[in-house]
Amino acid sequence: MAGALKVVYAARSMQEAHLLRNHLEEIGIRAMVTNALLEGGSGVDILGWPTLARVAVSEEDAATARQIALQFDRALCERAKAGKEKGPADWDAVFLQVSQMLSEHRIDATPNLDLSPRPQPDGSFRIPSERIRALREFVDRFHVNAVHTPHPSGAVKDPVADREKLGAWLAAWDKAAAELDRPGVVFYTYLLDEPNDKEAYQYVQKWGRAIRQFKSALKVLVVEQTLTQDKSWGDLNGAIDIWCPLFCLHDEPTAAERRALGETIWTYTALCQGKKKSPWWQTDFPLLHYRVPAWIGWRYRMRGLLYWGGMSFWNHVDDPWTDPKTYNLRKEGKGPIFNGEGSLVYPGWAAGYDGIAPSLRLKALRDSIEDYEYLAILERLGRAAEAQKIVLPLAESFFQWDPDPKVYDEARAKLAALIVAAKGPKQQ
Repeated sequence: MAGALKVVYAARSMQEAHLLRNHLEEIGIRAMVTNALLEGGSGVDILGWPTLARVAVSEEDAATARQIALQFDRALCERAKAGKEKGPADWDAVFLQVSQMLSEHRIDATPNLDLSPRPQPDGSFRIPSERIRALREFVDRFHVNAVHTPHPSGAVKDPVADREKLGAWLAAWDKAAAELDRPGVVFYTYLLDEPNDKEAYQYVQKWGRAIRQFKSALKVLVVEQTLTQDKSWGDLNGAIDIWCPLFCLHDEPTAAERRALGETIWTYTALCQGKKKSPWWQTDFPLLHYRVPAWIGWRYRMRGLLYWGGMSFWNHVDDPWTDPKTYNLRKEGKGPIFNGEGSLVYPGWAAGYDGIAPSLRLKALRDSIEDYEYLAILERLGRAAEAQKIVLPLAESFFQWDPDPKVYDEARAKLAALIVAAKGPKQQ
């Protein structure tokens, strides 16, 4: 988002704001959610803050985004009149329920905080200390290990021409990371989604390399594989801290080169992409598809798993409990339908409460993250080679894995035995 930000929508809730943001980003308009009012200070409960959620876009996208926001608001009103949309009585309670449920399923919850660095008279930027304290409380309470930050283009128009300003903006994040004092927490900016042409590559090259020159605590994440798509575009080496390829596009030789330089690999899935079958996440496929990626991910020393839509992309259906077609691109009987795509949770009102309800798919994903935790413990204990012998027969690659769910439970028991043996009686 180059230039000044323009508010295009005043939402009734954070959930509503994020739904509109997701909708805008689907059609290529980068948007961010901010809070117009936050009351800080020690002793103030995070969940007690007034939340006035706003959706903002760049000035150049504002006119188009306002029209889309107007259509979005009309659709919500129509659903409310038809009795299809039931607003919670207590949004603070919903925020608590969602955060707690995500934490229990080993998924990072999103803090309800505006962490945008504020410009200061001397040219520096600062994130208020009360918000860092609130973030620390949130991180500790819900076991968060990665925080998605605002995009730097909200403050800096050109990362090369405005290099000094960019450095000042990044310095605010360095200070915030030091003040937070949680070394295991990663701050990252989602620089660009799926750069698939020369212009997008040039954008990542320009912004990513400019940011990384400062060696900031804020890391650059790009949803892209380490193998260059088209050599005529140039490569993205030196522009990315966290690479995040699709399951099917992971390239281990080039990924190993990036890891050797201290960069990190995450992974993600969306739709049914790729020429060969990988563990796609739709309800048409076995539940094991949600468990096996963590095993494959550890095999390649991937350190993060990303998913889209806030796990609650329900825009294409009236009721996700009864209609699985959550991502429906079919028109006049032609085109794909992706059942369950972008959705790992359900609206809680149908189950008798406000908030969200977990799916069995989310529970399988929780199991997989706990599997990964066993492997990570063994890696820290210097037993990675032994763990690898258990993993490889089950999860050789994103195209080859054992289809029998039982063997993963058996393998997990073997990993547990290795951990117990490695720690010894005193540490147990």
